[in-house]
Amino acid sequence: METTGESPIDDSTGEDRSLQIVDDDRPFRERLSKAMARRGFDVRMADSIKESMRAIRQAPPEYPISADRVRWEHIQRVYERCDRNVSETAPRDE
Repeated sequence: METTGESPIDDSTGEDRSLQIVDDDRPFRERLSKAMARRGFDVRMADSIKESMRAIRQAPPEYPISADRVRWEHIQRVYERCDRNVSETAPRDE
């Protein structure tokens, strides 16, 4: 399992900023990890559920996340922005 190596505790708030990202797509996992690290999270990455579960048993993250959840939340935001009009959310050829 990979980690950013930062302290998971935010000194200013005392909040646990640990985050675990699980995805078998290495380039996507690394891009998402870097983006979240820039936002102040202590990111741990795993490429399988098995690897992730082993790490979680040792030190549970405050924010477990999967790419499927991120994709679903993005779809929900787009849907809401389009006033729940499904035809507006479809890709268009321009």
